[in-house]
Amino acid sequence: MFALVAFGYLMGFVGLLVAVPLAAAVGVLARFAVDRYLQSEFYTGDTPNELPMGLAARPLPGRGAPPTLPPSQNAGAPQAGA
Repeated sequence: MFALVAFGYLMGFVGLLVAVPLAAAVGVLARFAVDRYLQSEFYTGDTPNELPMGLAARPLPGRGAPPTLPPSQNAGAPQAGA
């Protein structure tokens, strides 16, 4: 209703014709955005179990694999399961 009054006042009859589909589109987009937000990890507090596809750890282009220490130099490091 506000869209009809505002657009009608600003642009006359053409504003009334534009207001209806524009208000409907804004309403649909707003409901979609609120729904996505309410399902997001940011709102629910959930943490994702995996990295999104394509963000897994991988070497940078042209640099090869990251260096690894031989087992003898890695003795003091904490183990993964401990």
